[in-house]
Amino acid sequence: MAITIKSRGKKFTFIYYYSDEQGVSRQQYEAYDTMEEAEQRAKVIDFLRDNKDNVTLLKLVNEYNENKNGKKCVHNSKNENMKKTFSEFIWMWMPRHARKVRMKPAPYGQMKANIRNHIEPFFGDKIVSKITAEDIDEWVHQMSLKKCKGPKSYHKQEEDIPTLKGSTIMKSFNVISPAFRDAEAWGYTARSPVSKDQAPTIRYEKRKYWTKEQMLFAIDNIAEPLLHLAVHLAFICSLRPGETVGVDIHSIELSNRTLWVKQTLQRVEEDSLNEVSHEDIIRIFPKKKMNAKTVLILKKPKTDESERTGFLNGYLQKEISNRMAQIERDKEYFGSEYHDYGLLLCWPNGDPIEPRRMDKYFKKWQAEQGFEENDMVDMQGVRKSATMYKLRLTNYDLQSVSGETGHTSAATMLDHYDEVMETDRRRLSALVEGDFYGKEDCPESESDFSMMKLFEQLSHTPELAEKIYESLNKIPALQ
Repeated sequence: MAITIKSRGKKFTFIYYYSDEQGVSRQQYEAYDTMEEAEQRAKVIDFLRDNKDNVTLLKLVNEYNENKNGKKCVHNSKNENMKKTFSEFIWMWMPRHARKVRMKPAPYGQMKANIRNHIEPFFGDKIVSKITAEDIDEWVHQMSLKKCKGPKSYHKQEEDIPTLKGSTIMKSFNVISPAFRDAEAWGYTARSPVSKDQAPTIRYEKRKYWTKEQMLFAIDNIAEPLLHLAVHLAFICSLRPGETVGVDIHSIELSNRTLWVKQTLQRVEEDSLNEVSHEDIIRIFPKKKMNAKTVLILKKPKTDESERTGFLNGYLQKEISNRMAQIERDKEYFGSEYHDYGLLLCWPNGDPIEPRRMDKYFKKWQAEQGFEENDMVDMQGVRKSATMYKLRLTNYDLQSVSGETGHTSAATMLDHYDEVMETDRRRLSALVEGDFYGKEDCPESESDFSMMKLFEQLSHTPELAEKIYESLNKIPALQ
């Protein structure tokens, strides 16, 4: 496979493998000032590897390392490792670590992006053995001040661009922590400069969710069939976005209203597929653009517990049946041009719909309906809405609901869905009031109680709400 050259800061870099004097496969990292120099070097190395000229290739590796470090590289020497830069170490360490922990393509790609965007720019040129705990603290501080790039910065003044989320900083910290631990074991540093006490304190932003009434409004008003089925399916079966668009039509049994969740759709970096195991990958979809750096894959769900059975109700059963009939009509219309991947949710020609595209259509529908931005949810928010609704409906039967959502444990589910709705808190307050003070001596707050009852009645009786609205418009002071 041809060497891929990447731009890192002001350098043009690439990585390749070669065999040392003992025949051990090793990774070589090289950096050049110009793209032309890097391309010329890469062509030479590709030629030697294609012709299996290991002797000449090893000579070139030693010459490069000698010119860079001031002496010939002795591969097995810990003293030589003590002189390596962080960039040389981290790109050698990363694929080995990924294989050791059996990392999947998507998290592997995220780890590469965190190294490239947030870690290497700070530590890249530093010698690993000279990086101190003070450097780690300074890096964490700089990360907390770093401005976001990409869509979050578009059309905004510098002072309005948000800084990195705490979760992004923590993900990067969770990369350097095992990296320096292995650096110590491999002789790149005498002692790891990272300690648990240096981990950044973060505050996770809670994902928004909808109430039962808001979800009913969506189910009753989404007119586009694909979007309606996606939202309906995600809510009733508590599916993740990738699971929703990855539903296999052959895993549905309409006769007994069951759906077997056994695969999920993801977009990953193509390079990541070449460096990690493919054991969980079911299908790699063809690229639409030949120069694209990412590909869509169909893979097994996130965890073993995520493979589960979902149960359909009568409304969803009928909607899925109609969708299956539409798929048969699409197959007849497109003929040999139909791409039959067995997906329930797909474009008319059978091609997959990636999760973020479904998110985009869902947000667009919400905007057309007049939803405020703070009230909008994504497809993952639909899953959260389902979880919150089912928890309250079952009086917080954690075991049943965690089985429905595919969480590894009830505790894991509560870590993500620990909010309590205001109506639940008001009900608890009333219970405490009645129990603590006693029902006979407890004075009632007529205004609060009446308003609560009124809001409850309005939520279940739209006709009453409309009549009140019409009456208010007839009052001169309110017109």
